[in-house]
Amino acid sequence: MLTEERATNIVAETAAAFEACKLCLRHDINHVKLITDSKYPISCMTEHLPKWKANGWLNAKNRPVVNQKLLKELDAFQQQLEIQFEYTPGHQGIYGNEKADELAKIGSKIYPST
Repeated sequence: MLTEERATNIVAETAAAFEACKLCLRHDINHVKLITDSKYPISCMTEHLPKWKANGWLNAKNRPVVNQKLLKELDAFQQQLEIQFEYTPGHQGIYGNEKADELAKIGSKIYPST
């Protein structure tokens, strides 16, 4: 369940990557491919992260990185797991992606935003 103040789509998709990594560690899985239809966690973790860390978690506009707490937690998993990020287009009839969307809709009804 999301407990972030900003329960947005981006937060939810990044949190899903976090939860997948947590499950991998729990089951002694050291390599994981995270397939997502969100380019946000992919670009954060593969392109922007080194710059943000070097700049004290400030973005190019010298402002604190948004969703910093969750991204730091996901970064910690990168120190323990070999993570490969892969983009898949959303709403294209890809079975696993469509099922993930169905589960997200169910979850949004179970845990409505406040």
